[in-house]
Amino acid sequence: MHKLACAAAVAAMASAGAVAAAGTDYSGQWCGHVKSEMLVAGPELTVFSAETWAIETPGASTPKEMENSAVHCVGYVRIMHGKQWSTTACQFTDPGGDTFTGEAVNEPDKPGTWTFLHGTGKWKGIQGGGHYETVSRSKPVQGSSAMCLKHSGSFTLPTQ
Repeated sequence: MHKLACAAAVAAMASAGAVAAAGTDYSGQWCGHVKSEMLVAGPELTVFSAETWAIETPGASTPKEMENSAVHCVGYVRIMHGKQWSTTACQFTDPGGDTFTGEAVNEPDKPGTWTFLHGTGKWKGIQGGGHYETVSRSKPVQGSSAMCLKHSGSFTLPTQ
């Protein structure tokens, strides 16, 4: 039910910038807590919001500048006829305080996609994207669950 969860959370980046440098591959994993607020719950339609707080797992991220980033996501999930759609926006704040924000989209029978939308500091002008997948998730209890998500892709930053 929480495949959306903040799956939106991790992955890549996209925002306009000047001339872009060569692409940089990224990969990593984040784990965190998801809180959901149900709007409609039924056999034909389920709709809920999801908010996630997580951390980019140390030792599992490339480039290293992404490690230990705080992740905060907000999103929307719709389940109809057993198929799930979701859109989530996530902001990562690295240990130095710089941020990047992106959007995760989940559609039935397709891998989750991530697009970078905006960055500050060292991430300013970031562009790119990738894919993500949920690797573990706890059973929801009273509108709350825990999850881990893996992500990978590539991004570019403007040349200085």
